[in-house]
Amino acid sequence: MADDVLAGLDDSERQSLHQFCQVTNVDDLGLATGVLRSQQWNVQQAIQQYYEEPAGERTGLRQRTTGAGSSSETPPDETPLDEAQREIAAEARQPGFALAPLLAWPFALALQLAAGVVQMVLRLLGLRRIAAVGVPEAAAAQGFRAYFESRFGQRHPPFYDGTFADARAAAQREQRYLVAVLWSREHDDAELLGRALAREDVAAYLSQAQFVVWAGDAGDGDAYAASWELGAAAFPAIAVLAPGRGGLRLAARMDGVSAAGGADGLARAVVRLVEAPVARHGRGVARQRQAQQGREAERQLREQQNAAYEASLARDRERARAQQEQEQREQRAREQAAEAARREEQLAQQRRQWQWAALARLQRTDALQGEGRLSLRLEGGQRVVQAFSPAARVQHVFDFVETRQAAAEHAAGARPFGELDAVEAPSGYEHAYEFALVSQFPRVVFGDRDAGLRDALAPHGLWPSAALFVEPLYEPSDSDS
Repeated sequence: MADDVLAGLDDSERQSLHQFCQVTNVDDLGLATGVLRSQQWNVQQAIQQYYEEPAGERTGLRQRTTGAGSSSETPPDETPLDEAQREIAAEARQPGFALAPLLAWPFALALQLAAGVVQMVLRLLGLRRIAAVGVPEAAAAQGFRAYFESRFGQRHPPFYDGTFADARAAAQREQRYLVAVLWSREHDDAELLGRALAREDVAAYLSQAQFVVWAGDAGDGDAYAASWELGAAAFPAIAVLAPGRGGLRLAARMDGVSAAGGADGLARAVVRLVEAPVARHGRGVARQRQAQQGREAERQLREQQNAAYEASLARDRERARAQQEQEQREQRAREQAAEAARREEQLAQQRRQWQWAALARLQRTDALQGEGRLSLRLEGGQRVVQAFSPAARVQHVFDFVETRQAAAEHAAGARPFGELDAVEAPSGYEHAYEFALVSQFPRVVFGDRDAGLRDALAPHGLWPSAALFVEPLYEPSDSDS
């Protein structure tokens, strides 16, 4: 009966019939077709007419809608009496005054308000689609897989985890056939289709790499939209889409299933349904897949070449960066060495100028004349005997030792800083003595340079004559030797 009704409909009329049945839950395709035809296939008006008819009177809707639009005149075999009786019956069906609706309307109004508040909250939270279809589209496929396995076991085709659009894009990208299973838990034949899909031969056949198998329940928004796109007129349905140059195209479709052969017969029908487009489009799909594989290989080769080129550039940049950093380090080292040499030279020049200034100060005093006689053994081993005044301080002995080099140069006629009397100590320079005056017997270190020389030596029996040693305060390095 269903096949006879569908055979006379075009694709547009099938879509209208599908939408009417989904909204009204009408299983009688003859009744649905009659209502739609009576409203010139206007789905909205047909649904309105269906629900305006009292529930108890819908059984006669098929007869009234079947003849609607054919003739407005009384049929030849109908008498005026029959027509009068029908009008009286129609008047009897017209609603009269009733107390129950008047008492129930406040509760209905409160229910509508509560539903509106819930919808508004869900809209604000972004959950309107969850309220409409139950779960998000991405989770619907996983939910269907869990439902199928709980009902029919773990053996089944490899259902795609994702939306129908994702499955279609994957099949198009990989040049594979898309097998879409449109499920409906409300239809009794869904149980039969589930057992057929759980058969080993069907699961093995659809597990081949050339197939992408997607399944969804028409109660979910994604599967409902897919059923409209694929033009399914009855549930459960199976559609096969074959890849082509312009994208995936519908190659075969099964609207509804037949229980005549049981699960075994339906399993064979499913395999035949899929085998037919594979046989028709197999060579073309193979050529397209081979061409795509060639393009993919070229793309991967280009990516590998680009990656190798980028890696080579990265290595060159790294070497250039390392070389630049090395050159910068060497440049900084040279600059630091030059700065250290400059400071050392400046310090040596200041030290030499200070020694000449100290020599000038010694010659302007009477510290180097008197009864005291000191035998000084210098660092280099030379021994120098010098007279000192009883009023001299230990500082004068330190300055005498420190100016031996300048005294020798002055005696040779050198004037590096001009006339000796005009030499001044360099500004900001603080001289540090790098030696100590020591008496070996007894062992005494004379470190207080502000003390009077006689006061420092006499308590140790070293005045007016003493032998002192100049001991360095540091160990000489190999470069100093």
